[in-house]
Amino acid sequence: TRFGAYADRVTTRSTLLRRCPDGWSIEEAASVLVQGLTAYYGLCELGDASQGSNVLVSSAAGGVGLQTLEICEALGCRPLALVGSDSKKAVVAERFPGVDVVVRGAKPDAAFRERLDEFGQFDVVMESLGGAWFREALERCAPRGRLVHFGATASYGSAAGGPRKWVSLAAAYVRRPFVDPGELTSTNRAVFGFNLIWLTEQETYLAEVLDAMVARGGVLRRPPLIGRSFPFERLPDALRFLQSG
Repeated sequence: TRFGAYADRVTTRSTLLRRCPDGWSIEEAASVLVQGLTAYYGLCELGDASQGSNVLVSSAAGGVGLQTLEICEALGCRPLALVGSDSKKAVVAERFPGVDVVVRGAKPDAAFRERLDEFGQFDVVMESLGGAWFREALERCAPRGRLVHFGATASYGSAAGGPRKWVSLAAAYVRRPFVDPGELTSTNRAVFGFNLIWLTEQETYLAEVLDAMVARGGVLRRPPLIGRSFPFERLPDALRFLQSG
């Protein structure tokens, strides 16, 4: 691929390499860079999170979500974690005992809205679900709040396989949320979207963000959580495991 994935050897520039922390496995070190950089760039570079910020973290039990919670802890933010099941709630609760965790249903309901309203308005939203979840989060951004969108797993990630996949994708596309610029102006909110794929040419900038993540983000204080690891010859199984959610 463009980034050297699905290969057993990769050549890259030294500007984007960092020393593996002592005591970490190769799997742990490899997992923190892309996920940690995604979390730090969204939360800090775009979201401008700081001590005391209220942060809504979508898909909090995933790789980016867990790294976002690590950074929130290091910065002194106040996060609310969203997960899709009780088992994922247990994962977050075990690693971050003091964090409030909400298990969402298939779509936003009254109980979900009540939990968000009890928490208060959000200074930063790390939004990776899309669809109706995007709108619910945007409505709860504080004045000067920032919604950072970097995925739509609830809208597109659950599309069925085969021909039905395209029907599911088309339906999700039609139902995608729209943002009214006038509404952003009157509420003093901001919406950002990003994909680090389109920043890979800006090596100097990414190296600066990477250094800031290491120095300030707290992602190297302890090894990341590894869900499973697969040998290279079982790469298709690894992809299916990721797709399972």
